[in-house]
Amino acid sequence: MSIEEVILKDFKKTIGRLEEVLRLRKTKIIRDSAIKRFELCFDLAWKSIKVYAKNQNVECVSPRDCIKTAFQLKLIRPVYNNFSLRNEAISSEKCKGRGGYMT
Repeated sequence: MSIEEVILKDFKKTIGRLEEVLRLRKTKIIRDSAIKRFELCFDLAWKSIKVYAKNQNVECVSPRDCIKTAFQLKLIRPVYNNFSLRNEAISSEKCKGRGGYMT
């Protein structure tokens, strides 16, 4: 099995594990578990995009770069009008300036 196949297989499995924890009764431990599983899903998502992009002769090397590439390859559709990764980054920076990310 190639590394690409392993990444995609792990990604599918990890999504299932995230869905599993999200169905459980909400507690602090379950929340922490959901956060870690989400982080793993995100990591495998951008790596899956990287594999797909490589097969399309497009290179992306970072999570941000791969998410942008996914939009360009139409793997991801904007969920609202005028979506911009730049605007999202600016909003995040404003939140950081208030003493941390808003929760």
